[in-house]
Amino acid sequence: MKRLSLLIIAFSVLLTGCSSAAGNVHFEEITDSDRVYAMEVKEAIAESERAAEESRIEESLAIIEESKRAEEESERARIEAEEAAKRVDMEGKYVSILGDDCSTYEGYIADNLKTYYEAGRTLKSVDQTWWKQVLDRKGGMLLSNVSFEGNSVTRSCNEKKYVSALSSGGVDPDVIIIYLGMNDFLKAVNTSAFSKSYNSLLSLVKKSYPQAEIICLQMQRPATGRQELLVNWQYAQYFNSKIAERAVSAGCRTINLYDNCEITPEYSSKYTIDGIHPNVAGMEAISECILKEI
Repeated sequence: MKRLSLLIIAFSVLLTGCSSAAGNVHFEEITDSDRVYAMEVKEAIAESERAAEESRIEESLAIIEESKRAEEESERARIEAEEAAKRVDMEGKYVSILGDDCSTYEGYIADNLKTYYEAGRTLKSVDQTWWKQVLDRKGGMLLSNVSFEGNSVTRSCNEKKYVSALSSGGVDPDVIIIYLGMNDFLKAVNTSAFSKSYNSLLSLVKKSYPQAEIICLQMQRPATGRQELLVNWQYAQYFNSKIAERAVSAGCRTINLYDNCEITPEYSSKYTIDGIHPNVAGMEAISECILKEI
C-alpha cells in the first residue's frame, strides 16, 4: 500500500516538480529506490505508448500499402481490359481483304482482278505477303482478297461489286481489313472528295456485313526518292487523318502505319521495290506493325 502511495507521490514530483504529499506520507519518506522504481515505471509506460504508436503507424502503413496494391491491381485490370478490347480475335474466323497493289498475290485474289505481285516476282511465296503473315499468326482464314493493282477508295466506293466480292460461296467475312488510300494520294484526289468516298465505302461495307469487324489501315510512308512525292508527303497525312476520322465515326478500328511502320525514305532499298511497293522486308514490317496493334 505504501509502495502505491509512494509511486503516486513520486509521479507527482517527477511530473510537476512539486513536493506535495498524499495522505500522511511526505516527500522525505520517498527513498532512492522508490525514485528509481517510479522512473522505471514511467519509462515502461512511455515505451508501451511508443510501441502502441508504432503499431498504429504500422497498421496505417499496411492499410495504405494494401490500398495502393488494390489501386495497382485495378489499373492493371483496366489496362488489360483495354488491351483485350484492342485485340482482334481471328482464330478460326473468315477474313477478307479490300486493298490495292500491296495486298495482291497471283492466285490469291478475286477472279478477273489484276495482280501486282506475280508468283516469284519479289515475293517467292504468298506466305511473304503482309496479310498472310497476319492471318497465320492470328489463326485467321482467308475468305476473299479483293485487291488489285491501281485500286483506290474513290473507285471501290463507286463500284459495289468489289464490296460484294468480300463474301464467297454464300459465306460472309467475320473480319474485313481495308488497306486503301495510296493510289488516291498518288493521283492527287481532293481530300474532301477522298473523305466522302471513304465514308461511303465504310457505310457500304458495314451495311453489307453488319456483323463483321472492320480494320482500316492508314498509309505507310513512301520510301521513294521521287522529289515530288517527298515534298507532298505531308499532304498524305490529310488522307490518313480522314481515314482515322471516318473509321472512328463508323466504329471501326484503325492502325497507324505512317508513324509505327519501319518503312521510311531513309531505308527505301531495304523495305521497298520502288519506294512504294514493299519487298519481303517491307511486307514483314507492315505485318509486324499490324500484329502489335491487334
